[in-house]
Amino acid sequence: MTDIKKTKYIMCSCSSETIVLEKYINEREVYLSLFSRGLNMKRYNWLDRIRHIWQILTTGFPYTDEIVLGKKEIVELKKALNDLN
Repeated sequence: MTDIKKTKYIMCSCSSETIVLEKYINEREVYLSLFSRGLNMKRYNWLDRIRHIWQILTTGFPYTDEIVLGKKEIVELKKALNDLN
């Protein structure tokens, strides 16, 4: 594989997932990966707890395709995507 031109890590507002953006030198695509980091001692309301429990019971895994970006993270994501062009 070719060398990575740029890599950017953006943590979600709840600190439980991270987006990784990678742009390779000879490719036009931007690779976006999601990584789960755990709950980090955050207290969830009952609805979120039930939703997470149901996801684990039915699939065996907590959500890893859901990421929450606050205003700061949205600005950071926009800047990172613009920088990759």
